[in-house]
Amino acid sequence: MNIKQFDGHTPGPWDYEYGPTVSDHEDDTDILTVKTPPTFDEDKAWVNQRLAAAAPDLLAEVERLRDLVDFAIAVIDSNHCYMGEEAQADLLNYLRGENE
Repeated sequence: MNIKQFDGHTPGPWDYEYGPTVSDHEDDTDILTVKTPPTFDEDKAWVNQRLAAAAPDLLAEVERLRDLVDFAIAVIDSNHCYMGEEAQADLLNYLRGENE
C-alpha cells in the first residue's frame, strides 16, 4: 500500500460532526462517507476520504505487523537470534514499544 496517498490528511481525532459516517444502501451494504465543512480545503477532503476508505486495509496491515512483531519477540526470547545481550534487550524494548 502506498501510504503517501494519505499525506496531508487532517490529524485526529476526527469529530462526529465532520468525521466518517456510515449509511445503509439499497443492496444492504454499508457505505462510509466522510463529510467536510463547506470552508474545508477540497484537496484535504479527498485525502481524508481516501484515508477513511483505506481503513480496512490499514487495519489488516496493523494486524500483520503485530503478528510479525510477536514472531520477532518470540525468536529473540528463544535465543535463536545471535546478538549481544544489550542489543537484544534494546531490540526487544523497541519491538514491545517500550523505547520511549
